[in-house]
Amino acid sequence: MNNKEVAPILILGLGNILLKDEGFGVHVMRELVKKDLGDKVDIIEGATIGAGILGELEDRKKVIVIDAIKTSEPAGTLFKFGYKEIKNYYCDNAMSLHQLDFIKAIELAEFMGKEIPEITIYGVQPKEISLGMELTPEIKTKISETIKLITDSLN
Repeated sequence: MNNKEVAPILILGLGNILLKDEGFGVHVMRELVKKDLGDKVDIIEGATIGAGILGELEDRKKVIVIDAIKTSEPAGTLFKFGYKEIKNYYCDNAMSLHQLDFIKAIELAEFMGKEIPEITIYGVQPKEISLGMELTPEIKTKISETIKLITDSLN
């Protein structure tokens, strides 16, 4: 059990900002921290947090994950899906180890008999995954729309 007081809602930005659009979740998270979402929301950069995320899930009611999600849809397509879809989607389409680590953390929590919070993923189909710290213009324009979807879900 965590010794610190945690907010009931966790917003987690996943991704690797060194790989252009793969860093989408972190870029969105960095914009979200500029907003006043109140004391019921914690926002953290999950970047490549790995299994360490397990401790962050504890005592949460809701977890919102933001990430780049590789699909066959056009670049810039936004996605929203829930916990039941996470394992199949990420395991079949994982672009990086942080996605698999996130799933492993959830599976470990389930195995340990921990209560799993409500989990919602907001993602975008990346255009380019290559070295570079900037999002492509098509993906950068999706930040504000994603933030609106997330903040609307908090109300």
